Amino acid sequence: MFKKLIKPFLGKGLGKSFPIKFLSKSFIFIFNPFVIEGSKLYLPSDEIQFLSGYDPIKKDIFKHTIKKNDVVVDLGAHIGYYTMLAARLVGKNGKVYAFEPYKNNFDLLKKNKETNKYDNIILENKAVIDETKTGEIYTWHESRYHSLYAKKDKFYQKIQVVSLDDYFKNYSGKIDVIKINIMGSECLAIKGMIEVLKKNKDVKIFMYFTPGRIKKLGGNPIDCLNILEELGFKIRWIIKRNKLEEAPERMEELVESDETKELFLTR
Repeated sequence: MFKKLIKPFLGKGLGKSFPIKFLSKSFIFIFNPFVIEGSKLYLPSDEIQFLSGYDPIKKDIFKHTIKKNDVVVDLGAHIGYYTMLAARLVGKNGKVYAFEPYKNNFDLLKKNKETNKYDNIILENKAVIDETKTGEIYTWHESRYHSLYAKKDKFYQKIQVVSLDDYFKNYSGKIDVIKINIMGSECLAIKGMIEVLKKNKDVKIFMYFTPGRIKKLGGNPIDCLNILEELGFKIRWIIKRNKLEEAPERMEELVESDETKELFLTR
């Protein structure tokens, strides 16, 4: 019933109108925080979709994949929807490394961690690519869609970027799950975690794969799929009918459309 009630506010059709947007933002402002998947979450004003059963199939696979005491890496943690879910699932002896470069989102991510008293979360106000340096993130007017490539408005923040191979260089533990949702930087991130993936044979990857945005960063989308196949990963994807399917025999079919695909990779 609740999902039906908020459907008009989800940013499509009527949801784009000023009165609906105003009501949606007012609702979030008044009732923050919300209990979602067992954790309290302070939401940004444009994220009412988190109350509608966000990512139902991916979330279900995520919940069944993560075990007690696992170590999870969340790239593009946003305000912590998956970070908090993972923190609850891995328990006090597990760990969640959450990377979020955009300051406004990171501030909410930190607030959500502190609100839930999840001491098993390690926060990093950084983007993840294939090298470690200072960079820029080009920002959008809402909490989503920030990226490392320039947009028309060209507003940006100076940020720190890092590769996972550099970040975990002196780390001797395991990594069980990596979630990647980084707006076209996914190929760069994969290239920067080759040693991490080689070391952790049983690691599982959830990845938003967007060929169009990868191209905007100057990359070739097929390259990271080839790297993952060479490393022994089996690629499956969650299609619009909300079920998990084998990837096409021709990897090129995943890059022929610029639209985002949700991939699940295991060895």
